[in-house]
Amino acid sequence: MKRIDKDLDDPEALEKMPPSEGKILSRGLAARKARHRELAKARGWDKRKSVGIEEELIEQFKELSGEKHHSDLINEALRDWLAVQGVKELLREELGGLVGEAVETIKEAGQAIRDAT
Repeated sequence: MKRIDKDLDDPEALEKMPPSEGKILSRGLAARKARHRELAKARGWDKRKSVGIEEELIEQFKELSGEKHHSDLINEALRDWLAVQGVKELLREELGGLVGEAVETIKEAGQAIRDAT
């Protein structure tokens, strides 16, 4: 019995083979990479990036993830962290403004007391 791989490299054997009922896949590294890119795009993987995360942290997220995939939990944690950073910055701005107003009010009150005496 001939190996199919060998037949795929033989043009005459390819002509004798019956047509495939499924999708005909091109061979080779470039074709495989193109199929991977197509699949990645369909699944939204093309928008993901690789980052270096310590193995110990990954293991902790795996333990915590339960039903979810650990990468989903990591993404959720990063989104939460970014949201908290935004809230912190907003609080700094607002509190800074309030403190500044309070200081001005105290200065004005002190000046009014000095002027009255």
